[in-house]
Amino acid sequence: MKKRLVLWLALLMLFSVTGCANETADVETPDTEQQPENGEEAEETKVLIYYGNADADGFEQKEVMIKGLTPENLIGELRKLSVVSIDTEVKSFEQDGKNLKLDLSKGFSGYLNMMGTSGEYIVMGGLVNTFLTAYDGENILITVEGETLETGHTSYEAPLVFFEPEKEQETETPGTESAEPLKYRLTDASDTENGRSVYYPQFVDMSDGNIQDQWNTAIREIATGLKPETEEDVEYDTYTVDYEIVACSTEFVSFVFRRDRGDYGKDVFAINFDMVNRKCVRLRDWEDALDEAAHNLATGGYYKIISKDMDREAFDEFMKRMEPDADDYKEQFNLYDFDLENLEEEPYGFSYVKDDMLVLVMYIPGAVIGDHAGVRATVEIDTGIKVR
Repeated sequence: MKKRLVLWLALLMLFSVTGCANETADVETPDTEQQPENGEEAEETKVLIYYGNADADGFEQKEVMIKGLTPENLIGELRKLSVVSIDTEVKSFEQDGKNLKLDLSKGFSGYLNMMGTSGEYIVMGGLVNTFLTAYDGENILITVEGETLETGHTSYEAPLVFFEPEKEQETETPGTESAEPLKYRLTDASDTENGRSVYYPQFVDMSDGNIQDQWNTAIREIATGLKPETEEDVEYDTYTVDYEIVACSTEFVSFVFRRDRGDYGKDVFAINFDMVNRKCVRLRDWEDALDEAAHNLATGGYYKIISKDMDREAFDEFMKRMEPDADDYKEQFNLYDFDLENLEEEPYGFSYVKDDMLVLVMYIPGAVIGDHAGVRATVEIDTGIKVR
């Protein structure tokens, strides 16, 4: 009996020691040691979120802390400020150096398509600027469900660059903002001699008589004295010039002239005056707008053909054959608009401001719209870029 008791106690002790050893081994496994580390929260990161201002004509920035830099967290912050819709989700995100790719759910496309031009600009700008700033990128391609993002205004086939705040564009117009605007009134003038009917505006009662004389002389010479591409003694069946005041405020004036030369075609030219800085404004003075317009035209970004005798498809087809890049456009744009110091030099094209938006007048061969090849056609392009 004693022997059985001793043997039973020995077996019990052996079982207990084995059990303790197994329990200790379980505690010391590597997985058990790493568990607390895996459960730690991601480090907080400070980011800038871009969103529209109260007037929806520019951007504001908000500095926030997020728990880890992820596209999902950035979209979450953009949701709070209504830059994206509540059903916008990240499908995928890639970064290759300074190049980013962001694929979003259909909710974003539906949200964007409810916007007008200005609203679309603010939404896309807020999204693009937030991601480029957070990831130190130079461009970002935004798609929806793996497909090209399209709206009623444009097709975002190419990567987008940083959207400059529109309020900054306004303040970058050359000159001092504190200058007192010139006071003025406008009146009509005309030249109906030699079978021509030419109408043009003139400044009156301007607070600076010397500038008034200079500008009125330039307007009159531009409206009545532009030389046709053919010989000077050519006789026109029709020759009329009329004008429209497309922008008129205490600070800025834009005139658009439309000329009809009968069989020799129609064309458009424009002239702009900055009443604060007391100068005739050329496209190269709108430096940021010039850069953005060049980029949009080269990459197929937002712009709208407003000429009645040409559509976007025909214009895009012509540009594909020309294959200009953004630098080519910028080089051309620097030669746009009249230089009052040298009116003999005809500009390469024209710009004007309507509804605070920059509009370009570009020359293309008339053959593109079915006219005979010897006549140039003008195409008016609403860039969607606000400059006033």
